[in-house]
Amino acid sequence: MPSKLKWRVNDLCEFKSPKDKQWHLGKITHFDPITSIFTVEISGITEGILAKEGWQVFDYHISEFLRPVYDSQKLSVSHKAINPITGEDWFFISDPTHVFKKLRNNLSKSHIGEKNAREIIFNKKEISWKHIKGVYEHTNKHATAKATKLTKRHIWLTS
Repeated sequence: MPSKLKWRVNDLCEFKSPKDKQWHLGKITHFDPITSIFTVEISGITEGILAKEGWQVFDYHISEFLRPVYDSQKLSVSHKAINPITGEDWFFISDPTHVFKKLRNNLSKSHIGEKNAREIIFNKKEISWKHIKGVYEHTNKHATAKATKLTKRHIWLTS
């Protein structure tokens, strides 16, 4: 998601906590124009108790720690690509084989904690290629496993 160019006090944001490296819903509560430091407050449940944390972010590092809140309304809008020569609309179509290959390749690069790796997260839990490998290994060990179509070729990425 692109970074926001101008942040203001009371803006909602997603804040990447240095403590757990996860994105949390936050709110900018203060900006000091002299030091160029934003104060961000995040809330969460810790051991069944509502807890609030305040973090300070220097303006220079804002794109590392703040991003706009995900807006499904805005992202569901369709965007057009127009042929610059003819002015006609361009349509991009992917066949299922290439869609699954792209998914496989993105999952293979997903791992929290590794430098330059994608973090594919669903419901605050990581999805990674290790899960697919785990299904394959389970299938090989248990004759009654359901995923009978997985082969070594699917798991060991070569193309």
